[in-house]
Amino acid sequence: MQLAYASTPNAASTVVVRYTLSNASGSSLPGTVTFTVIARPDPSRDPEVIGLLDAQAQSAERFAKSQITNFRDRLEQLQTIRVAKRP
Repeated sequence: MQLAYASTPNAASTVVVRYTLSNASGSSLPGTVTFTVIARPDPSRDPEVIGLLDAQAQSAERFAKSQITNFRDRLEQLQTIRVAKRP
């Protein structure tokens, strides 16, 4: 058995689940589980999260530019070697 609960964004509430278990011998007494749902702030509006994502994007961009430069430099180096070996 699976239980899924989906709430609206920023919802805060208490959810009560009542259940019984059954098998060939019969049913159990009713049980209750209470969940307290606490509202959480929207991470897309958190300045710290936004800053971390921006830093990650900038780091990826710098890495990509560096790799492209390394690749271009190596191709130029190979071309220079190839031209120098021509008779």
